[in-house]
Amino acid sequence: MILASTVRASAARLPPASMDGWPTCPRHVEAMATVLDALAPYVKKMITDIPKEEVLMLLGVSNEINKLKDNVGYLQDYVADAERRRLTDVSVQSWVKKLKDAMYKAADILELCQLEARERQEGDGGGANSCHCFSSLEGLMPKSLQDAIQPFLFCLQNPFFAHATGSRIKKLNMELESIRTGVTKFKFIKLDPYEQQRRPAADTTNARRKTTSGFDESAIVGDKIQKDTDKLVQKLISTTTTSSHGSDTAAAVKVVSIVGPGGMGKSTLAKKVFSSEAIKEEFKTKIWLCVTQQFDKVELLKSALIHAKEPAKGKDESFLEQTLTDALSANKFLLVLDDVWSERAWKDVFQVPVVNAGRRQPGSRVLITTRNGDVVLKMGPYHSHNDQLHVSKLDDEDAWSLLKRQLPQRQVSTKGDFDELKHVGMKIIKKCDGLPLAIKVMGGLLSTRRPNERDWEIILEKNIEWKKDGPQDEEELNYSVRLSYEDLSPQLKQCFLYYSMFPKGSVFIEDRVISMWISEGFVQHDETGTSESGQLDLEEIGKEYHRELVARNLLEPDYTTDNIWDYTMHDIVRSFAKFMAREEAFVVDEDQADIRSLLPENQKFSRLSIKTDSELEWSILESQEKLRTLLVDCDIKPGGSLANFTSLRVLDIRSYESDWLVDSLCQLRHLRYLSFSNTDISRLPSDIHKMWFLQHIQLDNCAKLDRLPDTITKLVRLRYLSFDGSKVDIIPRGFGGLTNLRALYGFPAKMDGDWCTLEELEALSYLRSLQIQNLENVCDSSVAKKARISNKRRLEYLELNCYKDDDEEEEEEEEEEGGERGGGEEEDDDEGEGEGEGEGEGGGGEGEVEVEEIQKEIEKEVQQIGPEQQQKIEGVFDELLPPPILDVLIISRYFGRRLPIWLQSPATTNFESLRSISLLDITYCIQLPDGLCRIPGLEELQIDNAPAVKHAGPDFQSMARGHGSIVTIPPFQELTKLELQRLSGWMEWDWEEEQSQVLAMPALEHLELTDCKLTHLPPGLASHHRHNLRSIFLENLTLLEYLENFPSLIELTVDNCPKLKRISGLSKLRTVYIDCCPELKVLEGVMELDSMVLDGEAWEITGTPARCTPKGHQAGLLRQVPQDLTITR
Repeated sequence: MILASTVRASAARLPPASMDGWPTCPRHVEAMATVLDALAPYVKKMITDIPKEEVLMLLGVSNEINKLKDNVGYLQDYVADAERRRLTDVSVQSWVKKLKDAMYKAADILELCQLEARERQEGDGGGANSCHCFSSLEGLMPKSLQDAIQPFLFCLQNPFFAHATGSRIKKLNMELESIRTGVTKFKFIKLDPYEQQRRPAADTTNARRKTTSGFDESAIVGDKIQKDTDKLVQKLISTTTTSSHGSDTAAAVKVVSIVGPGGMGKSTLAKKVFSSEAIKEEFKTKIWLCVTQQFDKVELLKSALIHAKEPAKGKDESFLEQTLTDALSANKFLLVLDDVWSERAWKDVFQVPVVNAGRRQPGSRVLITTRNGDVVLKMGPYHSHNDQLHVSKLDDEDAWSLLKRQLPQRQVSTKGDFDELKHVGMKIIKKCDGLPLAIKVMGGLLSTRRPNERDWEIILEKNIEWKKDGPQDEEELNYSVRLSYEDLSPQLKQCFLYYSMFPKGSVFIEDRVISMWISEGFVQHDETGTSESGQLDLEEIGKEYHRELVARNLLEPDYTTDNIWDYTMHDIVRSFAKFMAREEAFVVDEDQADIRSLLPENQKFSRLSIKTDSELEWSILESQEKLRTLLVDCDIKPGGSLANFTSLRVLDIRSYESDWLVDSLCQLRHLRYLSFSNTDISRLPSDIHKMWFLQHIQLDNCAKLDRLPDTITKLVRLRYLSFDGSKVDIIPRGFGGLTNLRALYGFPAKMDGDWCTLEELEALSYLRSLQIQNLENVCDSSVAKKARISNKRRLEYLELNCYKDDDEEEEEEEEEEGGERGGGEEEDDDEGEGEGEGEGEGGGGEGEVEVEEIQKEIEKEVQQIGPEQQQKIEGVFDELLPPPILDVLIISRYFGRRLPIWLQSPATTNFESLRSISLLDITYCIQLPDGLCRIPGLEELQIDNAPAVKHAGPDFQSMARGHGSIVTIPPFQELTKLELQRLSGWMEWDWEEEQSQVLAMPALEHLELTDCKLTHLPPGLASHHRHNLRSIFLENLTLLEYLENFPSLIELTVDNCPKLKRISGLSKLRTVYIDCCPELKVLEGVMELDSMVLDGEAWEITGTPARCTPKGHQAGLLRQVPQDLTITR
């Protein structure tokens, strides 16, 4: 699948994960989650930017404010040297910690001044110089005299605040003056800023690695990994199961293993297997779990249930085991256990439910990765020596290829003498000892340098000494990660270290993490960041930070999902970050049950993350009053409040019973980031406007939340608001005043005049992401026009949804079952039009009957929606024209007969940035739009559940020629993935082979067709000029008779095509998977075919003429290839 359920940029629920297993580290500071030479400029800027009125409020301390500015400015000159020296000089470490604590205090005090000034202005009617007791004097005295007495007026109104704040600033200055003496004591020197220290880097602006939902081929070099992938796929698909003694066993499930040291590429190989089309086809249920040394049985079982899309309730092990058994028994399944340290994970947790389910679903499999080969030898009859694959280090040439792949391709391709650097590169590779992860990290570092010998030699000559109390993993990996870390800017260092807050195995949603960075103050404008409005968005700066971490291979896209915004961090890299941040950040993983004994009594942390299956006593946390980030993902025993955490900037609670925390929420006056997703909260506080700094509110899937407070319209700093999956169906009037909003999800289209309507969206000109629900409620196209969607010049993501009145019950199911944005749409797909779910999964001739039944249901529903309703919704969507900058478009449950006019030719040529389109459940559309082929940058197109489409003509994939004009731009010129699913009425695809040199879809790599009535694929698609098409997936094409002439195809999957008789002319085909195709007689012109899976059995193809050799442990156990199937090369 491309995007149907996962394309949205969401803050999804963190997947279950567990402890990384590092031993407890000493308490002295070696690195901190907030880097001092990034924090000092941030605080200095706060002082400089504080408004004059707020300084005047502090009667008697305006001089102290100037002192504070001088102290911070002076110390800022020396923090870079202090940061450098504290890594090796223990005596500097406590000085750095004292200075950082003082900076945190300064930030809190200055923000409280801002809040007090704002509340005073609001209380007095908003005037900057207003005061109730002296308001009558205005106009009776000169402005200069008003300014002079203003501090006295404030003190009369706010004596306690003024006195307390003044005292705190004086005390803070005394601390800073004491800290200043350390500059002389430690003989710190002034260092140039990071930007001046760093050597000129290579320009990688346009050479960033492109990430998509497919597997990252930049991590793949040589033929070995492809051969290993094929071997593993064959082992997993083969129906033969033998014991370690070589005899047949009754066990219905088989365990296959990948064994090798850390950083060797075990997980990369497993992900490549997990993402293969053959595995997707063979196993309807796929689960990926990260398992570590210390695991919790209940948590692992619940994690497996969540991945199987089943409710994970309670803590009773027997109940969870039975629930998992039932869930796995529904379909043939593949369970991947990544990073297994002992056989206990199998024997104590998964053996019983997996084996029991495997008996009901024969052919189910388990794939594990482990550093310890003894683990798999202790799994009894479920694993044999033949089902074990050992990964090895890269040889020199493959290592050099992998290193080059991490560099900007412009460097490699345009520099003719690039290979002259090979002798230096080989020295770097030797330092990495052939470990793929180490090579990738070093390549990421080299990509920031110019491709010349001197710059590479500087990297090679750097001598990073790893402290003995650090992580004791592979020395080469520590060297590479540490070297790359030291090369980061101060801002990037603290962003990188923030990832240590998330449990091992977590999937990071890009936008969620960036919002946390912004809330913590890690992302700031610099003097050069400009745009049309004067400055880049903070979100865009955060994305640049994120892209650089990905480019340096410190983060990597997650390929176990199809979400292009999901990222992971390798265990070893994360453990490095956790070690470096250990003094400020504390993480309680799921295997650490006794939280009270883990939290040091006398140590105050700035960041705390808890994910455990144990119930948390809130009182345990209340001593951590210095927290700036608190992430809790566990059950919480009600009691206490949030009052102690007055410095919090980030609060993310994922405990279902959390409604009791709402009452104390407004005491978090510094809070920027608030998330209560998937909880039972039923309201936000009515005085939420007092939380003036709030920027991010996320309330996804809060089923009891049915309205937002009226005062939310006063949160003028709000940048992100999401309540998708809640019951909120009305928005307070005045919502258009939230002009800083960058992302809005779940906005309900409402026509009631007493509430916010689409018209108020007009003012939200900074929106980058927008999801609108219930568009069927819009009564007239003129209302939609007032939203002025086309004027939103920053809008990159747009989702337009309709729901019919009879969908209320289905929506409630989505609330209970759906995850965050990313999982919700998968439910949309499944719910579709009710009767269409799962059709065609059966075998043989049943598929055609099922398709006909679906068609009858659709025709019945068409009669229920009249032409007037369809014309109305068509007019509404016509007025929701997106801006040209749009990157992702999703239309769901649209019930018009035609798609919007802006998706038709020639309007689509304006969408120069549009990269991805998903048209989901467009049940009544009778034809595919003719303008999609004209979108110049479209890379991915998915159309799912369009049963009324019967014919696709040349207009779909060809640009119209008029009056003798010559078409020079290829239609669908950038399209790499095309998925046409559940077009159950589709019978014809009219596309003849192009005679001109302009080939439609020249970049197409992957094609998926399911549930349609095509008898053959068109000649224009099967053109001999097509060189990029690598894989085709066909399922439930019940009338397909032949498949031929795809010269570049490497992998083919054909499932349940009962009338298919011939496959021919696939000269590059290497692997074919065929299931439920009983009429297939001829497989010819497959000169490079070397493996075949036929109805679950694996075969090796060799020689000329072709000979089929059964793959498996004992050839005699496999049935023979059908005599009437002819395979010719």
